[in-house]
Amino acid sequence: EGDQVMMEMQAAGVPAGVVNDAQGVYENPQLRTGNLFWPLDHGEIGKFTHLGTSFEMSQTPGRPKTPSPGLGEHTDYVCTRVIGLSDDEFISLLQEGAFE
Repeated sequence: EGDQVMMEMQAAGVPAGVVNDAQGVYENPQLRTGNLFWPLDHGEIGKFTHLGTSFEMSQTPGRPKTPSPGLGEHTDYVCTRVIGLSDDEFISLLQEGAFE
């Protein structure tokens, strides 16, 4: 319906375009041929389509590699590898309920 109105307006010389909702963007054949949508598998919700970027750079093509993490999924990595807690310090905090 929106496409028809847009075409009629354009034929009459009126600049017009369709404003899509998320489903309209997802189903747009022109957008489906590019690299805008990437299939990923999430641990909790299963397979889903991830929205990529609307542009692509030749030397640094940004593409999603993993879905967003679940709540607390990387807590041990961040605490021990990024912050620098020892394994014993992390386990102590974990047992004390610091991450709940």
